[in-house]
Amino acid sequence: MPGTSGRGIQLALFAYVLFASAIQLAAQQESVHLTVSRTLEGMNARTWELRAKAFEEMPNVDDVGKRSLEEADRLKKGLILLLRTENAALKHQVAAEDVKRDRSEEYEEYYARLIGIVATLDDERAISALLAAAPTGSMATRGVARFGSKALGPVLEQVECQDVQLASGAVHVLREMLKMQTASDRDSHLLIKKVLRLALAHPEFQVRLSGIGAIEYLDDRREFVPMLRDLAEHDPFKLDQPDNRGSIVGVFVVRVDAARLLRQIADH
Repeated sequence: MPGTSGRGIQLALFAYVLFASAIQLAAQQESVHLTVSRTLEGMNARTWELRAKAFEEMPNVDDVGKRSLEEADRLKKGLILLLRTENAALKHQVAAEDVKRDRSEEYEEYYARLIGIVATLDDERAISALLAAAPTGSMATRGVARFGSKALGPVLEQVECQDVQLASGAVHVLREMLKMQTASDRDSHLLIKKVLRLALAHPEFQVRLSGIGAIEYLDDRREFVPMLRDLAEHDPFKLDQPDNRGSIVGVFVVRVDAARLLRQIADH
């Protein structure tokens, strides 16, 4: 009988520990839920200052994931939505010629950090948001390029859009894919070359320049020699630049870059 009583006490203690652990876990999850909810509410604010404050004070995504995968997913979706919000805000500012007032150094740092965080989420839902940020530079373009063939459809659509900055940024993504070798299967390679042909024939010189930069990383780039030769000889865009004497001279920048790549191809 004493043994039975001892076993009963042990079972009661074990049940108590389980109950206490369950209560503690529930409290932790509720705390994480409230923290993530406050963060998401701040990221939805009307001003970028409040959105940036919520971003700076947000919990670490990996730490949240250790406590609740569901809350970590809510936070990831919130970050992707925040990047879409800032992309749209910047596009509106540019359209309204209101860039200087809002794009302070502080804002630029916040926007860059946001792109960096979203690029490291390894979440396919972020492809479109990162593509829209592609004109900002390598963090966004590499963030898209890491998805390889999964991102090619959206990249192709963006190359064909009317916004020259977005189109050029999408071609930069292709360059990163070639450098990182993330879309090396045959179908992806053929599609990339198709898009690069479109880029070389694009009406805007920035896109043509981006296309030349991407072709540099193709192994079978010799097939582009006829198009590159035509650009090197006839591209119409001329950019006024100062020379060594301070005079302004017109430089055919696309012709120069195409000729450079042709020499590189010939040397190899």
